[in-house]
Amino acid sequence: MINKKLSHYFSLQRRYSRSINLERDVDNVKALEGYILTKRAIESLERILKTFNSDEGNTAWTLTSVYGTGKSAFAHYLTSLCASSNNQMYIKAIEIAEKTLGEDSAIYKLIQVIQEKITNVGLIRAVATGQREPISHTIIRALLIGVENFWSGTQKNKIDVVRKLVDLEAEINNGGTVDSKEIPNLVLEVAKKSKTGILLVIDELGKNLEYASSYQGG
Repeated sequence: MINKKLSHYFSLQRRYSRSINLERDVDNVKALEGYILTKRAIESLERILKTFNSDEGNTAWTLTSVYGTGKSAFAHYLTSLCASSNNQMYIKAIEIAEKTLGEDSAIYKLIQVIQEKITNVGLIRAVATGQREPISHTIIRALLIGVENFWSGTQKNKIDVVRKLVDLEAEINNGGTVDSKEIPNLVLEVAKKSKTGILLVIDELGKNLEYASSYQGG
């Protein structure tokens, strides 16, 4: 009898071999492949997307659950739906929705409406994984990731707000700090220049809260 490894009989999709990291995987199609829209994910998606299509209701959401229940994977899927219509992330996300929900489902039609509303360029997908640092630093990193994926090539280097974000990140890396009061203006500058909305997603926000607690909100 010849002994064979389990890998000879079974294969594991890449997305299940390591956890999702929003910063690393924001434009990684392989990390999205195999995503399963569970009942809870569908319910959450519908509630969030409905606010995209209305000027009323919540515009901030907190997903809480125990470790390993798919919060990061859900956030990754949501951000993919908000990419531009020709982005491979959006195309794969729509494919998953169509396969799971069907083109005639109310939520699938809602996704189509949302895409039309945010236009073909999509949203600024500002994503970051929280660290034990001021929340302002995490948001700056998220905005920088968002603008670098939104504007291509050397184009982004000519945009004032992008250069400002790069300078602020360098200042942070050199041990400096950024006043949280600067964040709203930065967000408005990015939105004004891009002429689209901003989806800000911070994974593992608890780490920022731990920092704020330790340093009395610093």
